[in-house]
Amino acid sequence: MKEAQAKMKHFPEKQQLFTLQTNVQYYSETGEAKSFVKSAKTYVSKIAKNDATKLYETAQTALKYFKGNTMVMSAAEKWSKKAMENGGQAHQYLNYALILDENKKRAKAIEILKMAKTLPCDKPEVIGTIDYLLNDYQK
Repeated sequence: MKEAQAKMKHFPEKQQLFTLQTNVQYYSETGEAKSFVKSAKTYVSKIAKNDATKLYETAQTALKYFKGNTMVMSAAEKWSKKAMENGGQAHQYLNYALILDENKKRAKAIEILKMAKTLPCDKPEVIGTIDYLLNDYQK
C-alpha cells in the first residue's frame, strides 16, 4: 500500500484522495480500529465533507468491519446521521437506524425507520429491510 501511495506523488491532484481512501480501506480490512477511525475522520473532513454518498459509504464500512466496537460505532453514528440529513434517501435512514441499534439506541432507531418508511424508494430490498427491522425492533 505504501509503495502505491508513494507512486501517486507523480499525480499530485489525485494523491490525497488515493492516500486517504487506501488508508481507510487498509485499516478496515486489517481490523485496526484506532487507525481506521483516525484515517476515516481525516477522509471525512478533507474529502467527504457534506457528500451524503461518501459519508454513507464510510459509515457503512465502519458497520461492516467494526460492528461491536463502541469507538468506531460512535464515529460511524455521526457520519451516518450527517449522510442521512444531507442525502435524505431511505437507504441512508436505514443505515443510520442500524448503527443506532448497534449503539443501543433502539427507540431512536425505530423513530428513524418510521421516517424512512415515508420516503420514496425504488429499491424493494431497502423497503423490505425497513419493514423487517421495524417489526423486529418493536417486538
